[in-house]
Amino acid sequence: PWGKLKFVYDKGNRHVLGVHALVEGAGAIMGEAALMVAQGLPLEAVASSIHPHPTLNESFGLLSREALLL
Repeated sequence: PWGKLKFVYDKGNRHVLGVHALVEGAGAIMGEAALMVAQGLPLEAVASSIHPHPTLNESFGLLSREALLL
């Protein structure tokens, strides 16, 4: 599915502060998103986690690796 996924994170320590998901089936990924925010996970932890393919959750790994390049 097409849509938009965005991380809000602290640029200093790179901890995830929020997740915006505008995609059909977003409810399926909100559990992982809530865990990232509640635990204050850093982007490195999200990037190194296993995200099964093909699922929407895979987008978290892709996005976190992309954000680490910024």
